[in-house]
Amino acid sequence: MVMLRNVLPSHILLQAKGDIRYRIRYNSFGACSELSAYSFGRRPLCSVSKQTGEKSIQNAKRRILPNDGYTLQDFVAASQVRQVGIASASGELRKVQSKVKIGWKGHLGDVRSTPYEELGTCDKVYMETYGCQMNVSDTDVVQEILSKAGFELTASLNDATIVLLNTCAIRDKAERKIWHRLDALRQKQTEETKKRIVGVLGCMAERLKEKLLEGEPRLADIVVGPDSYRDLPYLLAAVSSGENDAAAYNVQLSMDETYADISPVRLNEQGISAFISVMRGCDNFCTFCVVPYTRGKERSRPVDTIVSHVQRLSDNGFKEVVLLGQNVNSYNDISSGKTDSHIVYSSGFSSVYKPKKKGISFAELIRRVCEVNPNMRVRFTSPHPKDFPEELLDLYNEYPNLCRHIHLPVQSGSSNILKKMRRGYTKETYLALVNHIKERIPNVSFSSDLIVGFCGETEFDHQETLDLLTKVKYSQAFTFAYSERSNTFAARHLVDDVPADTKGRRLQEVIQLFREIADRESIQHEMNSLKLVLVNEMEMKDDQEYWDLFVHSKRFIWNYERVGFYSERRLHSRTSLSTRCTASLHKANCSFIH
Repeated sequence: MVMLRNVLPSHILLQAKGDIRYRIRYNSFGACSELSAYSFGRRPLCSVSKQTGEKSIQNAKRRILPNDGYTLQDFVAASQVRQVGIASASGELRKVQSKVKIGWKGHLGDVRSTPYEELGTCDKVYMETYGCQMNVSDTDVVQEILSKAGFELTASLNDATIVLLNTCAIRDKAERKIWHRLDALRQKQTEETKKRIVGVLGCMAERLKEKLLEGEPRLADIVVGPDSYRDLPYLLAAVSSGENDAAAYNVQLSMDETYADISPVRLNEQGISAFISVMRGCDNFCTFCVVPYTRGKERSRPVDTIVSHVQRLSDNGFKEVVLLGQNVNSYNDISSGKTDSHIVYSSGFSSVYKPKKKGISFAELIRRVCEVNPNMRVRFTSPHPKDFPEELLDLYNEYPNLCRHIHLPVQSGSSNILKKMRRGYTKETYLALVNHIKERIPNVSFSSDLIVGFCGETEFDHQETLDLLTKVKYSQAFTFAYSERSNTFAARHLVDDVPADTKGRRLQEVIQLFREIADRESIQHEMNSLKLVLVNEMEMKDDQEYWDLFVHSKRFIWNYERVGFYSERRLHSRTSLSTRCTASLHKANCSFIH
């Protein structure tokens, strides 16, 4: 909601709302003639405008809304209706949806008279997902929205009339992969007679909408950000029924969208593990990270909707649920209005934002999810180290189905680099937390994210990271060379001064040391031990063995076993990438052992 104060005719008002700035332009009669939203860097997110005279909207480079006198009240009404969701297909909802802040090029088809459930009639949608598990969950949300609007989902690219790529922008390598895929789809389009609509969803949409829609040749017809998926059926239907050069976008970030009312649909209903997004966005603003600019501010899904979702998954036979969020343990449900205290961070940790009022905590969410089904394994990712209070650690010993594996992103082992990254802790603080968790939770294992070659990183800083590896002894490590992301604090104020070859060498040294430590720890502490594993997926190998996912997120190899069942296994050989084991005693729906 945009708050207006002391508005006078002809004023231009900049009103900050978190990291989004709104500009409202008024004409000489005091009426709203333009409403625009900007992110840091003055990049336009969306615009509602009324233009008259020679500069009519028909002659504008990008047409935003018809020239029919929409006002600020129309924008507010549209925002309020969009919060309700897409459950209603009434004429009123369709009318307001037609006014939602979108942009387009060319002539779009008129979809306002089309019943919502018929928007996708005759269209088949094929989706590809790139990046994090949050994108996997978002793909489920998009498929459910499109399915309700009459679109048919397909697993075949050749059968599809619409191709959607759910994209990742966290690193340069991820973006390059998607650019290559878009080029391949464009080439495929030139070789075929039927026209396909190509859409880009997710984090790349907000960052690169101009390049995607205005490049030569144009690589996308639809560009939709992660908070605007409810508008996707209207945009697809309008482009599909419009001229050949029609294109549309909506990359507006939301302060409250969590898709809490969406029950994901899957092409494969016989799933074993399910992802549930419990919160969205990020308020930490680490200097290297683009997520706050592509995903918006933190907001949490109401706890009751999450528990109901988990119950449905359990009733449908799912054996594992993974709770997701950009900072999942920052979950803080304030929908009930009960906020009688402030959130307390782990000892020694800090944040760039002021303490928030405490609602229903992540620990309480975990408790309620674990109690849905004692035989349903519960995991979560990706947390922030600052949000591990004692009440959360207590649950690991109270609920056996809470997986004793913690992903604890550190990013660097150098306190100097951590300060530049604005992580809110030092190396010593992080190690103290790790040791405390080990004391509280027997047999816990850790994984982490590490960035090498960040701005100003010296050899001493790099050695500090290697030293951290030897102290923590991670079971998994996701390591990356730093790649600058535009519009982040690091891109605007720091210098990416570590040479590429130095980054490559340091990355290999981190990977090699991690593997050596992981192999040694496994031989010393895990060989010939009994572990309970969940048969998650099967993949035929040359020696007819299969893969599985273990309680601590490690991969196992053994002979045939039924997918979706628990089994007790004795470990007999291991590398940092996989473990070989033999059967001990088959169990279905058994209790967890550690």
